[in-house]
This record gives sequence, C-alpha cells and structure tokens, in this order.
Amino acid sequence: MAKTVNVPGQGVGSWTAFVLEAVLAALFVMVIATVATDDRAPWKGVFTPFAIGLFIFTAFVVSGAITGASHNPGRSLASAIVAGDFTSIWIYLLAPTIGGVLGGIIHLFFSEPDGLEEYEDIATDAA
Repeated sequence: MAKTVNVPGQGVGSWTAFVLEAVLAALFVMVIATVATDDRAPWKGVFTPFAIGLFIFTAFVVSGAITGASHNPGRSLASAIVAGDFTSIWIYLLAPTIGGVLGGIIHLFFSEPDGLEEYEDIATDAA
C-alpha cells in the first residue's frame, strides 16, 4: 500500500519537491485563469480544454519521477490516510495550496489594468 503514497523521488530533497509542486500549482492556476477568463484573448473558451489538458500532461511528465506528481492535496491525503504514512504529506498539502494562491495573485496582478488596486479597494470598502 505504501506505493500509493506520494514521496519525493530517490535523491530528491523535501524542499526541492515542495518548490516544484508549488511552482507547478502556480503555473496551473495561471494557465486556467488566462485561457478561461481573459477577455483580451481571441481563443477565450475555445482553446481552454486543450491548454489545460496539455499543461496537466506536461506537469505530470516533468514532475512524476521528482515529486510523485501529486498536484492534488485531497488525493495525497487520502492515500496517506489509507497507508498510514504521513512522512512527506506536508509537501503535498502545503505546496499546491501556496502555489495556487500565489498563481492567483500573480494572475490578478498581470491581467488587470489596475493590478491589485481594484481588490485593495474592495477590501477597504468592506472594512
């Protein structure tokens, strides 16, 4: 059962796996947000399934031997619970979450003409 648990590859450090998982999660969020929501793009909606599928394929090929290619905290947590092995679970819970949030922030900053100022105004108005 231990083979189903995500762990960094042979000779790969925990922080290397963490950074790779976080970067891929950030890129994934940016790809989705760009191809699905960017009104400036002529391909909005048409290219979305292909771009997302191609990114997922590329991410799994790149990270498979290095991190185990989790990219999904729920899947990693479930297999860790079933196997009773929580050795590296922190990587697969924190990295995609932090990477996804950072990817969203980066997308907002670069996609909107006003960057994050619009969202700062919303936060200020709510307070």
